[in-house]
Amino acid sequence: ALPPPRTPVSSRKNVRPNKNVLTTPNQNANGTKPSVVTPKGKKVVTQSMAVMEFRYYKASGHHTKRAGKMFGSLERGLDKMITMLTPSKRRALRDGPRKIKVQYNVTLTSQTNPDQVLNQILSILPEKNVDFTQKGYSLKCRTWDDFGKVTMAFELEVCLLQRPEVVGVRRQRLKGDAWVYKHLVEDILSTSSI
Repeated sequence: ALPPPRTPVSSRKNVRPNKNVLTTPNQNANGTKPSVVTPKGKKVVTQSMAVMEFRYYKASGHHTKRAGKMFGSLERGLDKMITMLTPSKRRALRDGPRKIKVQYNVTLTSQTNPDQVLNQILSILPEKNVDFTQKGYSLKCRTWDDFGKVTMAFELEVCLLQRPEVVGVRRQRLKGDAWVYKHLVEDILSTSSI
């Protein structure tokens, strides 16, 4: 067994403290302990201990995390309550068509029953080889090429106009050539005889 390695020892006995190190002022500069009389089993907190504990508490960020957890849970609860009490937009779409003010991209119809207009459009779309998905009174339509790629996507929505109380069909191109879209939608609306 080898003896433990020797650590180098400084030959200078009076080593000056480093002047660049910051220290906190200490009440016990003379090196004596404060004389505090405490009852048995009680913990005494001196001012320097309280300052050091506060600095640790502030540096660790515990105070912000606790507050964030508490207010975060309150906010989540409020959000859930607001969502429960807010009426859904989907329910409004099921009840009837949407009422709109603007009249751009809207084709006026001579009929007053929105369900009849929707059924006529639904009967024409398969004849024109247009796939669609229906949500309420809105139809998202797509045409496909031979390779299974979507060549055109557009939206048709049966809606009620407010000023002249008539049913209209709002149309919007989502993808594809504008010229082909224009002719296809005109063809669909003219053959549906609305």
